[in-house]
Amino acid sequence: MDLFELLIWSGRAVKLFNVALNQSVVLHISALEDARETLMAAFGEGTEFTTGEARAALDTNRKTVVPLLEWFDKNQVTERRGNLRRILG
Repeated sequence: MDLFELLIWSGRAVKLFNVALNQSVVLHISALEDARETLMAAFGEGTEFTTGEARAALDTNRKTVVPLLEWFDKNQVTERRGNLRRILG
């Protein structure tokens, strides 16, 4: 088992998949929490934002932000409505 597999298995990291690019990205669980806090500070609960606005707030690229936001949607951190999302809290 390699380090990434161990971190994922232990719940310390999450493997995210970018369908459009057919690529995976692995993020430590603390990076997910930091991203949630950054989005909360930038937009607040209930404020709508676009993927581009989230990318700018997180100072990252589409390769990372798209699967991150999809993971947030799946785990009820954010809610997607068309091209907009909002923090659920």
